[in-house]
Amino acid sequence: MSLIDITSEEALRELIQHQEIALKRARELQMSLRIESEVSSIMPPPGTTTYVIPKPHLKVPWKSQLSDDASYAAGDCGPACLAMCLEYFGFQNITVDRVARATELAKGFRFTTVSHLQQASSHWNIPLLWWPNASIKLVQDELRAGRPVVALVYYPDLLIRSDPDYPWSHWIVITRVTGQKVLYLDPYWEPGVNPNDDKATREIEIPLPVFLQAWGDNHLSGNEHSDNAIIAFNVPDHFKADGD
Repeated sequence: MSLIDITSEEALRELIQHQEIALKRARELQMSLRIESEVSSIMPPPGTTTYVIPKPHLKVPWKSQLSDDASYAAGDCGPACLAMCLEYFGFQNITVDRVARATELAKGFRFTTVSHLQQASSHWNIPLLWWPNASIKLVQDELRAGRPVVALVYYPDLLIRSDPDYPWSHWIVITRVTGQKVLYLDPYWEPGVNPNDDKATREIEIPLPVFLQAWGDNHLSGNEHSDNAIIAFNVPDHFKADGD
C-alpha cells in the first residue's frame, strides 16, 4: 500500500469520526430542545404560581416481574406492566404469568413488543394504542382520564435501578406527571425490595427532565422508532371492568 493510500484512509477515518461527532451533537441538541419544549408545555402560564388543572395521581397496584407468579419468561416487564394496569381497571385474578402466556409467545421469551402486548390485552377485550413520538401533555391527558400509561424508556438513563448493568429499553407504568416530576412503577424489582427505602410506596419519583431523557433515548438500544413512545388503553374515561 502506498503512502498516498494510507493518507487517504486516515483522512476518510477522520471525516467519518467528525461526522459521528456532529451527529451526536445534533441529537443532543434536538433532545435538549425537546425536553425544554415538553417541560414548557405543562408548566403554568406566566405570572401564575399554581396549576389551574389538578394533576391526577393514579393508584395502580405494583407487580414484580421477578415474583413467583412471573416465572414464565425472563423478559416479562411488558406483561408485568400490563398486569398492573389490568388489575387497576378492576380485572380479577391477574398475574404476570397469566398475561405473559396471553402474549402467545414461547416460554422463556426475552422481550415483548407492542404487538405482543396487544395480543395479550385482547384476551380481556382491552384494545391498546401505540403512540410513538407522544408528548408529555398527552400522557397527562390520559392520566386525567383515569387511564395509566405504559411507557418504553432507556433503562440506563433512570436514576433508580435494580440492575445497573441492564443496557436495554424497559417498560414502566406512569402514574403521575407534574411540571417538575414523574412518578412511575417499575416491575424490575424483587418483591421484598422497595426502591424507596424511606417510603411505603413503591412508586419511583424522578425529575421530569430525567424521565424525558430516558423516554427519548430508546434509539440507543436499537429501538429506532420507539423514542417518546407510549401504550395507551382505548377504554372510556375512568373505566372499571366487571369480571375477570
